[in-house]
Amino acid sequence: FRATKRRPVHLNCFASDSPNQMSKNRRGNRGKKRRIFPEEPYAAHEVHRAAEGVLEGVLRVQTQDSGDSLHAFIDARDFGFASDVYIGGFEHRNRAKHGDRVQVQLLAESEWRSNGRAEAEATRFRDKKAHRELEEALADVKLDGDDRWLTSADRAEAQVQEQDREWYQDEKQGNLWAPLVPPRPAGPVDRGLKLSEMGQRALSNGLQPAGRVVAILETAPFPDVPGHLHREEDTYQFIPDLGRHTRLSVPWERVPDCYKEDPERFARAKFLARQDPNWPAELPQPVAAAVWLLGEDGSIEVETIALLLEHKVIEQVAWTEEQDAANAKPMLPLFPQEAVDELERTFGKQWAVTDDDLRVRRDFRDERVFTIDPWSAKDLDDALHVKPLGDGTVEMGVHIADVTHFVREGSAVDEAARARATSVYLVNRVIHMLPKELSQDYCSLNPNVDRLTFSVVWRMQMDGNLVKDHEPWFGRGVIRSCCKLDYGTAQRMIDGTIEDHMKKGTLNDELWAPDRRPDALSKQSCEDVIEDVKLMHRVAMARRSLRKEKGAMQLHNAKLSFYLDSETQNPKGVTAYPIRDSNRLIEEYMLIANYLVAQQLIRALPEKAVLRRHRCPDLEELAKTNENIAKTFGVTIPGDTSADMSRAIAEIQEMCRSRSDQGSLTALLIMELCTMPMQLAQYCCYSCLPAGVSCRHFALNIPYYTHFTSPIRRYADVMVHRVLQSTLDDAYATTLDQQWQSLGPEELDTIAQHCNEKNYNAKQASRASDLLFLRLYVRRRPIVERAIVSGIGADSFQLSVPTLGHTTRIYARAPPLTDCFQSAPYNEAEECIPLKPRNGDKARAFLDKVHEDAENREHARFRGVKVAMFEQVWAVIYARVDRHGKECVDMMPLCPIPHSDRSGEHHPTQDRQAVASRAGAMEVASGAAMDIAD
Repeated sequence: FRATKRRPVHLNCFASDSPNQMSKNRRGNRGKKRRIFPEEPYAAHEVHRAAEGVLEGVLRVQTQDSGDSLHAFIDARDFGFASDVYIGGFEHRNRAKHGDRVQVQLLAESEWRSNGRAEAEATRFRDKKAHRELEEALADVKLDGDDRWLTSADRAEAQVQEQDREWYQDEKQGNLWAPLVPPRPAGPVDRGLKLSEMGQRALSNGLQPAGRVVAILETAPFPDVPGHLHREEDTYQFIPDLGRHTRLSVPWERVPDCYKEDPERFARAKFLARQDPNWPAELPQPVAAAVWLLGEDGSIEVETIALLLEHKVIEQVAWTEEQDAANAKPMLPLFPQEAVDELERTFGKQWAVTDDDLRVRRDFRDERVFTIDPWSAKDLDDALHVKPLGDGTVEMGVHIADVTHFVREGSAVDEAARARATSVYLVNRVIHMLPKELSQDYCSLNPNVDRLTFSVVWRMQMDGNLVKDHEPWFGRGVIRSCCKLDYGTAQRMIDGTIEDHMKKGTLNDELWAPDRRPDALSKQSCEDVIEDVKLMHRVAMARRSLRKEKGAMQLHNAKLSFYLDSETQNPKGVTAYPIRDSNRLIEEYMLIANYLVAQQLIRALPEKAVLRRHRCPDLEELAKTNENIAKTFGVTIPGDTSADMSRAIAEIQEMCRSRSDQGSLTALLIMELCTMPMQLAQYCCYSCLPAGVSCRHFALNIPYYTHFTSPIRRYADVMVHRVLQSTLDDAYATTLDQQWQSLGPEELDTIAQHCNEKNYNAKQASRASDLLFLRLYVRRRPIVERAIVSGIGADSFQLSVPTLGHTTRIYARAPPLTDCFQSAPYNEAEECIPLKPRNGDKARAFLDKVHEDAENREHARFRGVKVAMFEQVWAVIYARVDRHGKECVDMMPLCPIPHSDRSGEHHPTQDRQAVASRAGAMEVASGAAMDIAD
């Protein structure tokens, strides 16, 4: 069931029946062999390509929590449309699935639909005066009539060009970054979307074009899909957990024996199914090729495998090898054995640094080098050293695991790592990009052993500025880390706690674990390590202050941290993962190293420079955020530059803290709302960017950036290491063959796009893992927390807990809210939904879910709530079963928080952490190896 390129499957869907009539016919003719999807091709394949109104693209099916999704789209910008083409309904999708490359015939324009974004674009399109003003503002753009349209991305790019010019003229930015690369030449710019005639009409009338699939040109892989079995009379259906996948009909012979024997017992069990590629035209739904029992719904292992499948981290499940295949158990993905065998043949089982390695590398073993990572980290891919110089400057060294020494281009390990593209950080485990022999041993910068590195060394002023006219050094090195610090220990050094206890002779194992201190063999002292950490912190914080002053954004949403039972892995406590100055210390130096490497790539080998670009925020989404902010605070957040945006956010947050009706919780929500319009940073090849497109990183407010510092867990960094080595003429280069880095710009860009996709999937899986463990925790022990209304509509509203980074949509006229409150109609004048508490048995039963010893239990009572934007309430986070039979995390408002209780800093209840620790739990921060300045 792998992806196949084959002759197009032509699917004639030009039947006379409307979709509604087809559905009625289907229900009325059950058991009869009639064609749901006529098989005769509409026309020959070549005619399809040439026919007017026939488009091609990759089908994107909208994800739903359950049930078949009826909404799908293809990108139509290459065909002269400003928006996607909408494919609505099961019949119009015509047997195509998510990821298939399809041909789509446009429907008559009378069947096109309107939506909010299309109408907003139409208003702007019809405003010729505004359009002309925009053209005049962009000196490098000439618009030829109404057939050329500047998309939001075009408008953002035009703004970025101006930011680049201003950045290079700013003396303080020059001192901070000491740039050696001149601004990217603008060159001839072909900016804007060339609209077709139909595209112009669609845009002018505020319509989204609609179509139907007429051919499948290339099929996407058929993945294993998690879901449940359902029996209705004598028929069996497989219902996927996510509506992106289609329900499957399961023939009797393919129903698992366990379900046949006891369907009631296995009604809530989780199964896996794979679709049969052959979907006959007379069947209203596809058939399952195979169905397997995955396990008990709600168990950690089963749910983890399911979320990895749902987010495309894996496509198929591996099974244990058993003599009786029926006893096989599902497994998490293992690294390919042939790749591990190849690694062992090349480097042996007991690899160590050799004299040959030392001859071609810079020796840093006499420097005081150490690592700072999360407590539970095993893949240590970065270390640092700092050395004061006699002229009032310091030498900083960042030493990164030399992964490419072991992972040569084209090897089996390289191919497997490239396919994975990133490590996936779940709450209770990590799915490594590299085999553990590399990620936790040969490449991991463990203390008191020689390790190979790719290092960057530069000089800094004590005020955080880079030393100008001093070229950074890049090259291969050898280090011997003197100790393995964690963020908590490093923070206690910064705070002076450890130093105070050392002077008093009261330093204990909890303050600084003995196995994390430098030993006698390292020839380094604890006092010297503490001084280095404090010096690094002093310089880093000075630099961070300068970066913030010059417009760098610091958007951090809360991440969950769980305390797990060391035996069962069940969550015993949950709180927010703390971001300390020790985290920020590491972030600052990784930022500089990544920036300097990007600069070296552009200077020496621009055609192969792999960079990390971050575009301006989505202007339409930012406008929605500004609507809510303006109504409450009378100001808006500009998205023109990161400096303006950062300054406005800080001003609004300060305004929140000074108002008695808002306070710090609203300030946290403002930060959360401002991250929503932000676009994802993307990898790209510098020479493949079109003319007029900047490689600028918006959030960091710098003209170029890359990822160099985490090659153990990011394949993009592996590519960067190879390209960086290609820019160096050093002793190590003499040991390499000409095939060291053979990929061209287009191939590098293709792999970069693959890394973007896999990185997104990994982040979604990480969030899903957070939600799984939060659900398991609140199923047993609901949480009472401060919440704030983050969105409101006529029939629903959103509640957010910014301290935990969790948001839930609540429907105002449906259970479970109506079990506890009477909901009045939406008040348009006051833009609120009044809620009046009920005093019935259901409401009392709900409150009984909150344990008597729960933190904030005194607020577990129902009172009248006026649900309006930024209103603050006490709320319960709990688990319930929804109408589809799926367990989910939900929130229930309880009572308003008095204005007098809204001031001051608010954090998630820390006592849950203490309770969990006393229970012998194990701390795990989800996504512990956090993306630095992503």
